[in-house]
Amino acid sequence: SVAQLQTVVEAPDIQFGTNRNDTLYGLDGIDIIFGRGGEDIVAGNGSADFLSGDRGDDWLNGGANSDFLLGGAGNDQLIGGSGDDLLLGANGDDTLKGQAGNDDLWGGSGNDLLGGGSGRDTVHGGSGDDVLIDTDGGDRLTGGNGNDEFRLGNGRLPDTPKITIFPPPPDFTITDFKVGQDILNFNFWLSFDDLIIDDTEAGAMIGVEARIGLVLLEGVEAADLTQDSFRFADPKFADALQTTLAESLKDENSPGSIAAVITEDGYLWTGATGLAVAENNTPATAEDRFPIASITKPFTAVVTMQLAEEGILSLEDTMVQWLPKTVTSQIPNSEEITIRQLLSHTSGINSFIMSDGYLQSLIADPSLIFQDWTTEDLLAKYGYDKEADFAPGTGVTYNSANYLLLGLIIESTTDSILESQFHDLIIDPLGLDNTFIPGGEVPADYQPGYIDVDGDGVFDLNAGEADLDRFGGAGGFNLER
Repeated sequence: SVAQLQTVVEAPDIQFGTNRNDTLYGLDGIDIIFGRGGEDIVAGNGSADFLSGDRGDDWLNGGANSDFLLGGAGNDQLIGGSGDDLLLGANGDDTLKGQAGNDDLWGGSGNDLLGGGSGRDTVHGGSGDDVLIDTDGGDRLTGGNGNDEFRLGNGRLPDTPKITIFPPPPDFTITDFKVGQDILNFNFWLSFDDLIIDDTEAGAMIGVEARIGLVLLEGVEAADLTQDSFRFADPKFADALQTTLAESLKDENSPGSIAAVITEDGYLWTGATGLAVAENNTPATAEDRFPIASITKPFTAVVTMQLAEEGILSLEDTMVQWLPKTVTSQIPNSEEITIRQLLSHTSGINSFIMSDGYLQSLIADPSLIFQDWTTEDLLAKYGYDKEADFAPGTGVTYNSANYLLLGLIIESTTDSILESQFHDLIIDPLGLDNTFIPGGEVPADYQPGYIDVDGDGVFDLNAGEADLDRFGGAGGFNLER
């Protein structure tokens, strides 16, 4: 007999918006979505999708897989997500972000802002005065017509090994730099005097003593480049930031501090002061990695806002509308406290995590911080029947109890667990495959984190000895499980 091959073609899901402001989400399979008129929000899902904003100022997000996004008329925002995406801004002043994957970005007409993100991207500005961004190197940037700006770097010189040949492979490549029109914006905290510019067969190669072969300007001669072709961050500003960071440590009960600052014009500064390891006086550096606090609060906030955007809940809803009486009857002002106030830490709910009872329990038994608490257990033991710190909306206090309650509200409105909403609305659409809390103890290449439980200047706990996966639910750092 003759075997017959059958090809199964998945039929796409096709959606059309209206002339109003629409919110359109992709389904499980391949999606084809047209926003049409209005200012639309269009998001794909896990398959290879085609999204078109059409008219109006639209927001498009491809999500996971390799997608094709077309902005159309208007000033649009296009986000590729994970996968090898194709983004076309078309008309208007558009913002294109490739994010993960090897993406192809085309600004079209208008004054566009384009950034490939991670991966080996190809970025075309098109006509207009565009800004093309490559923070980590590896992209090919083509400005096109107009006076374009190329923003290169992430505050530090690349440190990947190079082949010992001349000319070395460039970290950054610009295919059509126009001397006298375009600008090279270096985010490396250098000056023009630091640069070494040589001619090669391919064009002018720009480097510094610590990094030869930094930028290749194809078709450009070294002699044509002057200081007017470059823009640099102000080193005095970096010095001022470092001084401020060092001074701030005097007012904080911490052995050391690391900070990052992104300026309005795109420069990134990183600095460190003090100690990374207090036990042996190891100095802190900007490259140190260490555990940080409250890492899931941004996820909880984003999920809450997305549910509000979809009309599943309202930011003006009160706690009693979504939480059972077993919870709300034991928290003062529950009938007045809104979701908006929980999000903004203006609810006035008792800050029981910082209360004497909880802190004294930790001092007596530090292992409590590693206990695998549920939200209900933590509230029942320390949070219920406590006097409010202030009336709802009349003050602001950073308070993890707000986000414990938001997690319960999310579970109530969606009839699912909080973790699944993190995946469905954030982690999976953005392809955050490497975003997780590792099990087991903190890896050896991380610096320890210290906790002064009672504010007496003595570090009572070393977070480096914790199991982060349990730490996240313990009430010490990440409370919104």
